[in-house]
Amino acid sequence: MPTTTTTARLDHALLERLKRLATVLDVEQSRLIREFVRNGIQQKFLEYALDLYKRRKVTLARAAEIAGVSRSEIMEAYDGVIDYSEKQLSSDLKGL
Repeated sequence: MPTTTTTARLDHALLERLKRLATVLDVEQSRLIREFVRNGIQQKFLEYALDLYKRRKVTLARAAEIAGVSRSEIMEAYDGVIDYSEKQLSSDLKGL
């Protein structure tokens, strides 16, 4: 996959921790940064989707789609009561 270079400002302490972790894991710093950014973006999408669902702005299925995860994964991440109607259940069962 083609990549693009970008820059970010890190405070000295954070940069030192990054260097230490890269050394301990024996990986390049850039690889760690890419992994952290990828995981962070995924986490933010999940948080955003869950927030929309909690405020009843989207369905559970739509929240999963926004987060880029399966329905079971979003249900696992959600710590509240799942609002799941008989109509939604029926629709989901037809899809099996």
